[in-house]
Amino acid sequence: MTTPTITVIDAIMGAGKTTFAHASMKKTVAAHPQAASRLSNPTWDDYASEVPSEASNDNAPVPAPRFIYVTPFLDEVQRAKDACPDLDFQDPRSIDGRPKWLHFEALLKDGQNIATTHALLPFLSDDGIQAIRDHGYRLVVDEALEGIDLHRTLTTKEIDHLLRERWIVVDPDTGAVRWIYGDHQGHRFEDVQRLARTGSLFLVEGKFLVWEFPKAALDAFREITILTYLFEGSTLSAYFRANDYPYRVLGIDRDGTLRPREEVNEGAIKAAIRQRLTVYEGPKNAIGAFRPKGAKRGSQKFTVAHLSGMSPEKMKTVATTVRKFIERDAKAPAKDVAWTTFKEFRERLTGRGFSDPDCFIPVNARASNDWCHKTTMIYLANRFPNPVLTRYIQDKGQDHSADLFALSEMLQWLWRGCIRVQDGPSMTVFIPSERMRSLLKAWLETDTIPELLERLDGGVGKLASPAA
Repeated sequence: MTTPTITVIDAIMGAGKTTFAHASMKKTVAAHPQAASRLSNPTWDDYASEVPSEASNDNAPVPAPRFIYVTPFLDEVQRAKDACPDLDFQDPRSIDGRPKWLHFEALLKDGQNIATTHALLPFLSDDGIQAIRDHGYRLVVDEALEGIDLHRTLTTKEIDHLLRERWIVVDPDTGAVRWIYGDHQGHRFEDVQRLARTGSLFLVEGKFLVWEFPKAALDAFREITILTYLFEGSTLSAYFRANDYPYRVLGIDRDGTLRPREEVNEGAIKAAIRQRLTVYEGPKNAIGAFRPKGAKRGSQKFTVAHLSGMSPEKMKTVATTVRKFIERDAKAPAKDVAWTTFKEFRERLTGRGFSDPDCFIPVNARASNDWCHKTTMIYLANRFPNPVLTRYIQDKGQDHSADLFALSEMLQWLWRGCIRVQDGPSMTVFIPSERMRSLLKAWLETDTIPELLERLDGGVGKLASPAA
């Protein structure tokens, strides 16, 4: 079975990735021989010409292009529907209380263009996969989906229960989980049942369930396009490398054209960002020096482990320091302030001056304009990939860059604020974690992604993909 043609468009925030995707889908549909009778005055951006048109054959009908457009958020689903009216995107819904995936698969079998969120793809059945293959669907993913992830809904006790009661069995060689209890709906473990039946669920270290994107589903697509930034920081990159999927990585240049990523220079964009972005450097960063009792010197600050060991008094000191930064350095009203930390520490770190619920943005927030008025951003987190996933990926002979992951997550969070608005107001950021602050400065100081990769984790250029 042939693998799909995979293209990763890896471009900085604001480069126009989503606009490019909408334009290229419209161009592909407009190039179909029946387009003239189906479309009303189609238009697209000039750089959509970078996407090859469908080859025509006068002696055989050309199948109409079919797209599945996947994005993390529902408002982006609506944006795609509004931008591409001629594609008549359908959004899977829950009908009469039944799960969305049933409507999703009905739309697939009918050959409809579909715009939906990431959540539905993992649950594709054999019938849904066959429909993707039969209709020659192309997959467009706005923001890289997870190629490998922890299944977080079950406790260790619940996994033990499933094993003990023989609802599931585990292949001793591969760790693959197989569901043997029968076909049931509406129970606590229905998602485990469906994922196990796709062959995508694995028991790791005897107590964790890890999900991999089903290869059969991926292989069914004709083409796959992924819109992202710093792709090597994602688990999808590790998944592609572990499973020998060739893919090409392109960037979007300032004139809107696609070109090999290593040829795209971000210097001008970053120069404009540096004009508007102030990274606090001062004595208040000393709160990053706190260490939990018994920790070795140099241990990472503002990680989950560090915050877990922080005493109530030191938590209060952090909150007081943040308040003083807001009042004396940023001089910002609460309405302009945003902050984050891991959700389990939010309540203990909240303080006067930033206690309003509108001030808090979840640490994993992405692709939303809800906070684009925020001019003062406070990042009380030090991000690392989940260690279980890191070990799982390493067991497959691949690396997962901790620095690139952390930088990518932090940039996504900072870009919820006013810096995402072109020609908007300036932003001040307070990042007491020395590691996270250093990662941001390294990103600001480099002009290309290959140059950045060489500076992180002692050089992660080895993560670059095999060419398609």
